[in-house]
Amino acid sequence: MCPLCVPVVPGAARAADHVSRLRAESERAVILYVLLMPVCVALLVRELLILAGLLKDPILRTFEKYGDLEPVYYPLPALLLWFGLLLFCLAPLAAPALGGAAPLVLPALGLMGTALWCHLHPELARQHPALLMRHPRWYADLRERTSRYERRRLAYLWLTLPWRLRLRYNGSDRAFNHWADFVIMATMRYDEQASLGDQPSRYHIWDY
Repeated sequence: MCPLCVPVVPGAARAADHVSRLRAESERAVILYVLLMPVCVALLVRELLILAGLLKDPILRTFEKYGDLEPVYYPLPALLLWFGLLLFCLAPLAAPALGGAAPLVLPALGLMGTALWCHLHPELARQHPALLMRHPRWYADLRERTSRYERRRLAYLWLTLPWRLRLRYNGSDRAFNHWADFVIMATMRYDEQASLGDQPSRYHIWDY
């Protein structure tokens, strides 16, 4: 019989087909991880910018909310989550060099689990603000010297600022603090007039 005419064993054909399907799924998974990596990097950089005080909008938005407990911002959950997801996406790419994905997958799962636990227990930040809410510095300073009402006023007035002025305040804590001081003084003047029975002008907030 011709060697080339040897019949194919059905079991071997199924195994080869199964291997090819697994290889195709693995390639698709690697492509998905590669596409997710820039997203994880971008969100991790965003959290680092917030932590450095160069992006104030996300924190100021938390001041707008009402409720018995004021929402607090502390960077630990988000940093752990996005760093863990980044390690998880790197795991299949680094598996050949590390001898498997486990050296990165296990720490990634640990980081994401810790991030979830921290997110579900925000009271930790309220109980230990000096440790968990020290940064960004402008946020820690603002919480120490303003009331919740004043911070809410700051948040709503922030929305009225031109985008170029927001960029300037995002890049300079000193300029932002000067603006915040003017808003707080105007708020005190507005409330003082209201308590005396006068009708405060809605333009008084800009007199400073």
